[in-house]
Amino acid sequence: TVRHFVSLTRHLYQSGGDQRFAERLPASERIASELLAEIGYLKKNGRTQSYQLARLDVIDVERLSSDHSMVRTKEYWMVRTKRVSDGVDADPMQSFIAHVSYDLSRQDLKWQVTLWDLVDAPLAPETTQESADEVR
Repeated sequence: TVRHFVSLTRHLYQSGGDQRFAERLPASERIASELLAEIGYLKKNGRTQSYQLARLDVIDVERLSSDHSMVRTKEYWMVRTKRVSDGVDADPMQSFIAHVSYDLSRQDLKWQVTLWDLVDAPLAPETTQESADEVR
C-alpha cells in the first residue's frame, strides 16, 4: 500500500494534478485533497514539480489492530522544479532523504493511508524482510 501510494503520488505531481491519479490513490479523501492543493499552489505560482524515488526502505511495520497499522520508511528522493511557461528548471535539482511515518487503516477490505508525516529520525531499527513484505 505504501509503495502504491508513493508511486501514484509521484504520478499525480508529474501530471500536474490529474484527477484520475488522485481518485486511485490508496488514501483518504483528506490526503488526496491536501496533495491536490499543494499541486494547485505550485501551478498558481507557475511551477510544476517532478519527483523521482530512488529508493524506499521500510524501517518498521507496527500492527496496531487488525485494521490499523503504522509503517515507517526511509525514502531517497530527487525533485525537479520547472517553470510552467517554458519547461525550464526553476531551481537546481534537489535530492533528499525523508523519514516518513504512514498511518494505514483498512476500509472496505482495502488498506489506505489516512495520515502521513515527516519525522526527524528513524523511529525503529531496520525491519526484517518478513515484515517489509507485508507492506508490498
